[in-house]
Amino acid sequence: MKKILSAVLAASVLGTLAFGANNQAIELSNKMFAAKKDASAKELQIRDVCTKMHNEIFEVTKNMTPAQSDDFWKEFQMQMRKNMATLGKDEYFNPRVCKGTMRQHNMRNCGSNMGAGMGRGMGAGMNPNCPNR
Repeated sequence: MKKILSAVLAASVLGTLAFGANNQAIELSNKMFAAKKDASAKELQIRDVCTKMHNEIFEVTKNMTPAQSDDFWKEFQMQMRKNMATLGKDEYFNPRVCKGTMRQHNMRNCGSNMGAGMGRGMGAGMNPNCPNR
């Protein structure tokens, strides 16, 4: 009788532990789903902004000569560096925020090479795949 009671008690304890683990899994899964759903909506916003910026750069540079394009990119990068220099110590800025989005949608990531080529001349690190480059 003692063995039967011990077995019933052990099964009861294990069942309770498994039920608690299932509740935790359900709660965490629901929480994770909500967080990823929110992140996905933000990812769509980022993609839209990056696509819009890409299209604007393409429109501005599509009819430029190579010399005009070089001048444009040098000035563009200089202005981006100036803007970055104004950031406060607690401000976050990711100059490559569009990189993954643009690659995922087979678009050229123009204008995101901040810091690339510094020390080798202003335009040395520019993206050669961008319009008129």
